[in-house]
Amino acid sequence: VLGHVELLNELDTDSITPMAHAVPLENAFRCDEVTASLGAEKALANAPNEVDGCFGVPKVIE
Repeated sequence: VLGHVELLNELDTDSITPMAHAVPLENAFRCDEVTASLGAEKALANAPNEVDGCFGVPKVIE
């Protein structure tokens, strides 16, 4: 693997603009808009386990 990476050092990259990502994408933010919430009943409708109106999850800490 290091041998293949070393091949990159042989390339002339002086005319290449340094980038943080391969795609020149700027931050794409959207405006915050207040909308109606889902509601507990709908949110829990497909939950595999519901305990006292909350999602029931397995205990992970003893």
